Amino acid sequence: MVLRENSPLEMLRRFATYFKTKTSESVGAAKLSFNNSLGKGYISLYEVFPGLSVWVYNFNLKKGLYFTLEFISRGPIYFGYNVEGYQHHKLDDEEKFLMIHQNQNFIIKGEPGAIGHFKMPCNIPYKSCYLIVNPDKINANEGIGSRSISQNINDITTSCGGGHSYRHLGELDMTTGMYAQILVNNDATDLIGRLKTEGAVMNLLT
Repeated sequence: MVLRENSPLEMLRRFATYFKTKTSESVGAAKLSFNNSLGKGYISLYEVFPGLSVWVYNFNLKKGLYFTLEFISRGPIYFGYNVEGYQHHKLDDEEKFLMIHQNQNFIIKGEPGAIGHFKMPCNIPYKSCYLIVNPDKINANEGIGSRSISQNINDITTSCGGGHSYRHLGELDMTTGMYAQILVNNDATDLIGRLKTEGAVMNLLT
């Protein structure tokens, strides 16, 4: 499957086409669920505020998933954590895939026109969450939450190789996993569910 970096919702719709299903969309949230020849599970999306979204994989595939992502100018930074299972990743100038292990956090950002390659295994449960951070939208948003992290995001952008492709693989970290578990397992959409999600997001980003 080929993806071009777009809004998280547009990318989720592209995944829905691949998994032969449709997205269920509401204000600030969307989800696709599938149970077919490709596997069983869901991918969900939740916008904390403009420029900061949560993307969750929770599925068991019958066939491994391989997709490429073309990065765009001033695109998002992806902060991720594998709660269960693993994935493989490589940038287009690398010969070999690197494994991103269970309980490992990571950061991925691509320079304009670069290609990221992602592989997710079959026949094992895979649970992972991504924080998709768009620095331009956060800087343009005047919400209290976004102002409080906007400078930190700018610092991170600078440290992540400026305009170049960048990947960081962290140590195995069970503490971060506590917050990632909340994001993967929390299906509640009421006020308490949103507060749990937003609290976990801020801790995970930290």
